[in-house]
Amino acid sequence: MKLTKIEMETIILFNEEESMAEIYTHNVKLQNRFNKFIEKNPKIMTKKDKNTFILPKKSLRIMPIPPISEDRKEKMRELGNENKINLKNQRTNTHE
Repeated sequence: MKLTKIEMETIILFNEEESMAEIYTHNVKLQNRFNKFIEKNPKIMTKKDKNTFILPKKSLRIMPIPPISEDRKEKMRELGNENKINLKNQRTNTHE
C-alpha cells in the first residue's frame, strides 16, 4: 500500500523516564543520513526496522533556526560572488 505524502510522517518519540529516543520516518534523505551515521557510529544509533531508528536522547538535538533576514541574505550573496571571483582569479593565475 502506497502512502500519500501527508501520511509519510517523521515522528520523534521519547519520554522523561527512558534514556533512548525513537525516530520513525518515511523521509528518504533523513533515512540515508541515519544509515550513514549508523555505519560510522553503530554503538550510538541502531535501526529497529526500515523506518525506525533508536538513539540516546542525549545524542538528539532539536534546534529551531530563525529565518535569515533579507539584509543578511544579500550580504551572503555578495560574499559568495566575491569568493567565485577570487577562485576564478586563482585558477587563471596558476595556469599562466
